[in-house]
Amino acid sequence: METRIDSIMSGIEYLQTLYDYTGTSSTLKVPQYIYQLKFDNLRSFDRVVIPDTLKVFSLVNADGKKTLDVKNEYIVNKNNPYYSTLNGMLTSKEQDKIYAIPSNMTKLTFDESIKSITISQNSHIKEIRLSSSIPEMDIENLNGAKIYVPANAYFDYLNAWGGRLGNNELLNEDESKSPYVYSNGAVYSQDMKTLYSITSDASGISGKYDFENLTYIRTNAFSGCNNLTQLEFGQSFYMCYANIVSDCPNLKKLIIKSPMVPSLSNIDAGKPYSFGDNAGTNCGGFNIELTGAANADEYIDKWKYSFVGKDPFYDYGTLTDEEDIAAQNKVRALFGMSLLEYKAPSESETPQSPSENEAQNNSNSSANEENAENIALNNQNETNDTAVQSQDGNQSSVVAETSDNA
Repeated sequence: METRIDSIMSGIEYLQTLYDYTGTSSTLKVPQYIYQLKFDNLRSFDRVVIPDTLKVFSLVNADGKKTLDVKNEYIVNKNNPYYSTLNGMLTSKEQDKIYAIPSNMTKLTFDESIKSITISQNSHIKEIRLSSSIPEMDIENLNGAKIYVPANAYFDYLNAWGGRLGNNELLNEDESKSPYVYSNGAVYSQDMKTLYSITSDASGISGKYDFENLTYIRTNAFSGCNNLTQLEFGQSFYMCYANIVSDCPNLKKLIIKSPMVPSLSNIDAGKPYSFGDNAGTNCGGFNIELTGAANADEYIDKWKYSFVGKDPFYDYGTLTDEEDIAAQNKVRALFGMSLLEYKAPSESETPQSPSENEAQNNSNSSANEENAENIALNNQNETNDTAVQSQDGNQSSVVAETSDNA
């Protein structure tokens, strides 16, 4: 075996380095006491055998060009403190990081123990099956590959990798159709009417965004979009979940055109609704602007319940006068409107308690009964007087007739 071996400075130590191999064997056996493998030009082998002394392993040169193609397997001395192998792949000692994959391997399966996967440029891989745990991976180096993931993790993968998939395809491992689709930095429903999230690779998005055809917006959809300044939702806007713009410190305006007041759905029942932690100019955040046929009074009348954690369709959705004013003011603040003032009723207007009402009713009832008795007694006396007068008149008439006869 012909080799070129030099020592180079790495930090504070010299590493004996293997730069080239000019033999004809299909197996490269790295000599003992070689600490670094760093070829200048591309070399191809069926397998590479790594001693326990190898510390630095490089697959590319200083220009980023591939310099080592291993077709079938890597074999690592079990005493090597830095490297190991897993099914012929070169891995970290703990076997949780994949450093190199033989070029004859076109279909791969990884479990949740794998934290990162290095994919070489112009990769030969055509199929990868992954667990629910998303690894770090050079997706951009894949070309026309199918990536299978658990159905319950599909959204998380699409949210993390949507903008990096290129011509690769993300699929449910059971071949079922996913309800989600990626488009222009966001995850939507298949019909493009529900926005689930702005993908993590697009969370530096900035400026103004118009989502004219959205119907639903899911929880935390725009969360973490630090440079977002304005959002606009069209006339189809129907349902909005909580915290859609949390951690968006530069958002100044949210424009809504819908004449039909969108419902506000909270994650936790009974908890006051919030668009995000910077809603309202009173905390240096954004305001909501209604345009077109959207009516502020109608919005306030419907949204006030959600902003105090009430449900208007159930009994606990009723509001006292004071609660009603406070709830309206939370919505009015978002619209940049003046706030209402609650005025407690005066003493004369203060409603009586049930016990006071009962006592008053009893008192009124007694008085009414007494009046009725008095009226009856007076009527009886008048009747008696009339009878006496009638009797006296009869007696006089008799006396007079008697006298005439005499």
